[in-house]
Amino acid sequence: METSFDVFFKEQRHIFGVCPNPECREVSRLADIRVSYRAKYVQDWLDRVEDQMASWEDKQEGLEEKQKELKAKYIEKARKTVLPQKLRTISSLFQKRLVQPEDIKVVSHPLDFIAFDGLITNEDLQRVVLLDSESSKKFRSGIQNSIRTTVENGKYDWHIARVDEEGKVTLE
Repeated sequence: METSFDVFFKEQRHIFGVCPNPECREVSRLADIRVSYRAKYVQDWLDRVEDQMASWEDKQEGLEEKQKELKAKYIEKARKTVLPQKLRTISSLFQKRLVQPEDIKVVSHPLDFIAFDGLITNEDLQRVVLLDSESSKKFRSGIQNSIRTTVENGKYDWHIARVDEEGKVTLE
């Protein structure tokens, strides 16, 4: 059974109005009109919730922007300080092997660096050089010797792994 209230809401689509502004004069349905008052209305609980949500969204956007700035700042700091410190520790390796610093990528473990000789300066890669600092630690020396032996014996493979946007890995 429909009440008069139900009928009123259904009939709003069939009631039209014309904008009183002489420049507008747009025709619209009653259901689409937002009623406003000349006097300031009193905020109700929904207005306060919407205001609070908007405030939180603004704060979240501000935090996300701050996070991006801090991340960029610390990446730049690492690039300017940490990487040069690491590079200085094995500068003798660069001189001995004539590797350009621009061709070097940080690995950290199990080796310090991998250099793609000619990556920056040439169009064709000349060689791949595994770089690690001298270590007095028996564990680290063992890893270095194991890697050296593996490379010298040609016991390595080439595989391409593609990672899509969803994180799925496909081996070719």
